[in-house]
Amino acid sequence: MKLNPIERLWQDLKAKLFCQVYETLEDMQAKITEILHTYSAEMMAKITGFSFFIEAANVI
Repeated sequence: MKLNPIERLWQDLKAKLFCQVYETLEDMQAKITEILHTYSAEMMAKITGFSFFIEAANVI
């Protein structure tokens, strides 16, 4: 189990980029930017939220 929440974001992002061919690095960067702009705060919380992190934060 990965404890770094960003790893789950990378996994989701890579799944959306999988099997696509980009002619230039700039094309790939543009696609990544487009994907990142689709993430809402709720979606980011769902992807990166670990219940034990949230519970620990609520205790503090």
